[in-house]
Amino acid sequence: QTKVPEAGQVVWDVADHSGLSQGKNSFFVMTNAIITKNQKQGKCPEVQRSGKICRTDKDCLEGYSDQQSHGVQTGVCVKYMNTYKTCEVVSWCPIESKRKSPSPALLESA
Repeated sequence: QTKVPEAGQVVWDVADHSGLSQGKNSFFVMTNAIITKNQKQGKCPEVQRSGKICRTDKDCLEGYSDQQSHGVQTGVCVKYMNTYKTCEVVSWCPIESKRKSPSPALLESA
């Protein structure tokens, strides 16, 4: 459990602090985090910088995911920000849209 200035008390689980393997005989220490309040698992539009812009459901591949996406595509093309459409994904929704990490870092002295 950690006290985060913008979010209050946060309980971290394995999904919050796990990541890609860093190699043999190494470990990962998280020094910062971006938090989106009120996220829930569900279906939502992928954010544009990671997601595919689409026109119809035919442009979205059900079950597709890659390293840049926030979830697995459902095969449905949905509105995103009232300006264009992206492929819907199963993910933590709403998807985090911040690009800059908080400053100071959670573990500033790390």
